[in-house]
Amino acid sequence: MNIRIPIKIITPKISHRTDSIFYSGKNIAEVKVRNRTYVLTTAGEYKFTYPIRPSGIQTGDHTCPMLKRWKDHKIRWLDRNGYVDNWGWFSIHVWESRPNIPGLPSGKDQCLGTPGDVYATYDEAMKAFVKYVTKDILNEPFQG
Repeated sequence: MNIRIPIKIITPKISHRTDSIFYSGKNIAEVKVRNRTYVLTTAGEYKFTYPIRPSGIQTGDHTCPMLKRWKDHKIRWLDRNGYVDNWGWFSIHVWESRPNIPGLPSGKDQCLGTPGDVYATYDEAMKAFVKYVTKDILNEPFQG
């Protein structure tokens, strides 16, 4: 069965910047179906070091000004050369509006259990997001 998913792109893909660090702290896409809101977002903590001339090594995180100049190949280089200490990811969250649950205020959204899978690149995450939402809408088991 083919269904069309009404995806709202919140943060468009940036050319040559598909790694999750370039989207840190942002929601990427959203789908609202019935009482559920599916969100593709980024999570985790970014910590890395990088060589600079002439003084040696600098530490960085998702706020590092160097990211404005870097592209995916620089992130891969940092990883291959042991400069990455901790890294974030893309993940899927599902929020459900549950107005009739005792103990919760009316209209209070609740985050449901979602797949524990995480994704490194924008394209990989978007593909998994569409697959997850489609299977959830059709009430089929998700296997990332």
